[in-house]
Amino acid sequence: MKAIRALASFIASSLLLSATSNVEAAWRAEYDSLLMMEDSSAVNWPQAIRYLETANSNPESELAIRTVRSLGIIGDTLTADMLVPILKIWSHEISTEAAFALGQMGARKARAALEEAALGGPPQLAARALEALCKLADSASIDIIDRQLMHEDPEIRYTAAVSAWKFKSRQLSASLSRLLFDSVPRVRFGAAWSLARFPDSAAIPALRRAINDADEYVRAQIVRPLGALKVKRAALEVAGLAQADPDWKVRVNAFRALAAMEATEQAPVLRKVLADEMARRGGNNHLIIEAALALGVLKDPMGLDLIRQMARRQEIFLRLWSAAALASYKNETVVKEFAALAADPEWRVRAKVAEGLGTVSQPVAFEILQKLVNDPDYRVRYPALGAMAEYKDKDLRTYLESGIASEDFAMVAVACEIVSARKDTSLLTDIAAAYRKNINEREIDFKLSWLEAAKALVDSGSVAKNDERVHTLVEWGVFDSDRLIRKKAVELGKSLGKDYSNRLGAFLPAIQEDSVLDYVHRLQEFKVFVTLATDQGDLTIELLGNRAPRTAANFWRLCAKGYFSGRAFHRVVPNFVLQDGCNRGDGWGGPGFTIRCEYNDLTYERGTVGMALSGKDTGGSQFFICHAPQPHLDGRYSIFGRVTAGMDVVDQIQVGDQFEVKAIALQKIKKT
Repeated sequence: MKAIRALASFIASSLLLSATSNVEAAWRAEYDSLLMMEDSSAVNWPQAIRYLETANSNPESELAIRTVRSLGIIGDTLTADMLVPILKIWSHEISTEAAFALGQMGARKARAALEEAALGGPPQLAARALEALCKLADSASIDIIDRQLMHEDPEIRYTAAVSAWKFKSRQLSASLSRLLFDSVPRVRFGAAWSLARFPDSAAIPALRRAINDADEYVRAQIVRPLGALKVKRAALEVAGLAQADPDWKVRVNAFRALAAMEATEQAPVLRKVLADEMARRGGNNHLIIEAALALGVLKDPMGLDLIRQMARRQEIFLRLWSAAALASYKNETVVKEFAALAADPEWRVRAKVAEGLGTVSQPVAFEILQKLVNDPDYRVRYPALGAMAEYKDKDLRTYLESGIASEDFAMVAVACEIVSARKDTSLLTDIAAAYRKNINEREIDFKLSWLEAAKALVDSGSVAKNDERVHTLVEWGVFDSDRLIRKKAVELGKSLGKDYSNRLGAFLPAIQEDSVLDYVHRLQEFKVFVTLATDQGDLTIELLGNRAPRTAANFWRLCAKGYFSGRAFHRVVPNFVLQDGCNRGDGWGGPGFTIRCEYNDLTYERGTVGMALSGKDTGGSQFFICHAPQPHLDGRYSIFGRVTAGMDVVDQIQVGDQFEVKAIALQKIKKT
């Protein structure tokens, strides 16, 4: 009898597991179909309507929530009519997702519904609706934003404050000035942030009173509008922060503010910081770099000797940034320094020299550029060509012909930009010939550059719309296997009065080839933590597969394949971001394919990890980590991770520091 009961129990358990497995498989198939809809950048109306209809009976439906996210990513304003009713499902995650999606797509028809949600919805929904209204930036909503700046809920005050700058309204500036003294640091930060993005002279008294705020992020923002408005009477207070603030991020912004307000009388403060930090064992390199750059902007003659010392340091990044600081002086003495740095054994330094020489209008500077444009390292040549273009009286045709046909896509891109700027139609034949020769080239940046140059020439009126060379480029482009190429060719065709939109298609082939879906599925089962070993120590990133499944999966796959081994951080902007993932080391590289954007409602805080782009849907392998909150990046770059350990390491990393993947840890997600 016991054996019979045990057998029955086993059969029942097996049937339950089988049923559960079937349900999960069905759910996964529906989830994948939404991702495919995003890939196509076109709404599958029957599917979207079917999933959204479940929201009324089950507002917590994951598929319904995911559908709303998908519609926000696609950005078709025709779907606004489907999303507006979702706003009324208050107290549920799906309504906040709908508010975010409506803001992302710029759905002006939804303004009234968003205003209603902003004024009467629960706090989380009200905050998202306010954010959406600020993205629409319709002046009719200013009074509502102003009212919510004084709301009793601090999160609503913060959301209204941090986005208010988009209206560029003096009315809102007055309220923002009052919020500089709010009891909640995050609200004060939001107000200071907006005043920094839209400086208003009427806010100067409040900014000066708030300059010694107890919160470092607030102090770091308050000095920015004082610099932008050139408030020299505040230079002494800003210099105090520059010299002695306990937070390096505040000091960096103070340096920049002193430079912006042209406070030459405070140059001694900057010189002292630069000298002290260079002499101190373990000196803060961010302070060294920014103090040198500020002295350069001020053209401080006594600071020049310190920058020369910096140019002779062993650290590559210090020599590199010394070249940038020297470029601001623009005199013959500096050109001599450039001549020495142009022979530096490190290509990064020579490339920065090339960039700097574009601002120095002297014959000897152009002679140095003529050498650098033929540098042994291809990563030096294109910045040299770009700098040569600043010399408007120079004939660059020979260099441009060579650049258009170069085997380096960065050189091609720069050459095409110069052709576009100079409206040199004679080189369109070279562009068409280069495209034809490389029609099967898999690296898309070549073709994108040629198509962009042709479009610029057409749009400027320099090339006739019936020019056969341009029509041929369109015909080639719309049949390319890569969607970004097809999209650019469709845009060029539109400039010619032709509609090739039916050729646009989806991202599907590249994504299927790269097998990202396997990683997407595993991200539904596991939390993934990637530990990177850098020259400065270890840091750990948690991947956010729920909010950016394709992007997180792509990053995980690249890590697992060893793509990042030996990569060097190519970009570090103190108190902003550090960036890596480039296989060339100069910011122009990538994995050989692109992924689409996955905008989400997460926000850029200190330690947030985002996907670097050169335009919509151009992500690949390059990523960045924020030193500090960056609200202006919200909804513009895909957030797919956050640093969970090692932010002290992030603060130490400089250009040229290398890293590799040390470990990938998986943590099973408990399902309810």
